[in-house]
Amino acid sequence: ETVRGRAGGIRLAREAESIGVGEVVRATEERFAMAECFEHPDAPCPLVGACGLQSLWDEALGAFLGTLDRYTIADLVASKGIYNRLGLTPA
Repeated sequence: ETVRGRAGGIRLAREAESIGVGEVVRATEERFAMAECFEHPDAPCPLVGACGLQSLWDEALGAFLGTLDRYTIADLVASKGIYNRLGLTPA
């Protein structure tokens, strides 16, 4: 959930162990298309029918998100290194 205002930000609405990193990325990123024709298949493209990049990108994106799906927010903060990088003190 989001909190508005000066001290606002994003607050977890569930336990960190139940929130997948891939889930967060999918929810916060608007688009993953590398090229306009990937997002809009009817967009004019001189390579339509000959380009194999779409299937390659779909496979790569699936692998990327699949890797993120193996981790939770709790996994990210389990190592104290994240606190140091953010300038925070672990609770």
